[in-house]
Amino acid sequence: SIRYLQLITCKNKKSRVIAIGNENVIRIFSRDSAASLTAVLPIPNLTEKSQILSIAYSRQINSLYVLVENNELWIYYTK
Repeated sequence: SIRYLQLITCKNKKSRVIAIGNENVIRIFSRDSAASLTAVLPIPNLTEKSQILSIAYSRQINSLYVLVENNELWIYYTK
């Protein structure tokens, strides 16, 4: 099931939808076609009880920031 959902907009770029499932997989979807564009698999050091605390996604600089329970910040570059 999905526990987080957000619409991301950026001037001069298509909108995206970000979703986090209970399994800690982050997915980025096209708003127009609803197609899954990418999936960030669970972060390797997370235990089953650990959770993603927060995420920030910038279409402008193509970056996804993920803050996890052990105060680690993971940065992914997207295209």
